Amino acid sequence: MASNPNPGAGILEIAEQYGLTKREQQAFTGICNGLTNRELAVWMKISPSTVKAFIHIIMLKMGVTKRAEIAARARIHKATAAGSSRADRPS
Repeated sequence: MASNPNPGAGILEIAEQYGLTKREQQAFTGICNGLTNRELAVWMKISPSTVKAFIHIIMLKMGVTKRAEIAARARIHKATAAGSSRADRPS
């Protein structure tokens, strides 16, 4: 289990785009880093049922129906942002 998941480049920006609160952003970061619900609960010092509630709220805000889609959506946003920033550079 990762003791302190690193948000990585762009993860927090993506979370902010979806209007996630600071605690939702923390859960989002853990999900994007592959933490299980149990690992998230330990890391965030909350109950597993609270983790499930955070995940449900994140899914609603992101417009997805499965937990795996949270990280997938983040990867898509990161790839799109990286691609557009490359396209904007002069050759």
